[in-house]
Amino acid sequence: MSSIEPRQEKALIAFYRDNVSCIKEKTVFPEITPGAVSYWQSREWRPLERKDFEIALGNAGEAAATLDRFWAGTSFEGLGKKLGQLSRKFPEPMEKSDVSSLIYEMF
Repeated sequence: MSSIEPRQEKALIAFYRDNVSCIKEKTVFPEITPGAVSYWQSREWRPLERKDFEIALGNAGEAAATLDRFWAGTSFEGLGKKLGQLSRKFPEPMEKSDVSSLIYEMF
């Protein structure tokens, strides 16, 4: 028994095929110069700010914008908006059981 509908499963498979499986090809790995012992690249140090920890996830649009902001300039760039679109295919779950899942919280 699956917790998702066939149309949702098709949407997930298509999303994976079109957006996730190709990430490896989009990823640019740095060249290792002769004599180098690591891929490590130094970044400019800066103190972390409050915004570095704030994630707006109030709705699909906010979540998509937040992810796109975090992923800008990476192989995941633009994926936030696509995830937001995919999420619309998964509305709030409808309880399909004869017994509410809340009954287990009573014990």
